[in-house]
Amino acid sequence: MVEIYSICGKWIQNDRAQWEFVVDTTRLGSLSEIDQNVAFNVLVNIITEDLDVPDKDIALSYGIPLAARCSKPMIQNTPPVDIRNDRQLRAYINKIKEEDDRRRVPMCIPLCVALCDKPKPRFSCSLGRLFSKE
Repeated sequence: MVEIYSICGKWIQNDRAQWEFVVDTTRLGSLSEIDQNVAFNVLVNIITEDLDVPDKDIALSYGIPLAARCSKPMIQNTPPVDIRNDRQLRAYINKIKEEDDRRRVPMCIPLCVALCDKPKPRFSCSLGRLFSKE
């Protein structure tokens, strides 16, 4: 089992171009204990239920812990990491477990939940328009 601390908000870049997760102060967080082999769609259902978010699209992400970042300046400002499928969720859970093992004390890497007002755009391409002679 793994503890997941979920918070709502959105990612922004501050005036120094560093990524910050700005927490939605109108919502509370959620602490859930989940099976480490949970499927992505099951986690989404758990999160929407625990955070009592309406049936909207949500985007899940996390920030790389400071201890895991390299000291080189170009790597210090790593962007947030999206979680969109089972494989990416496994990487997140493994990162939590790795940080716990390194510190020998449970460490929380918050699951950042962004609420989307409209469905996330998906990549689409119309080949007819690309090759038309207009």
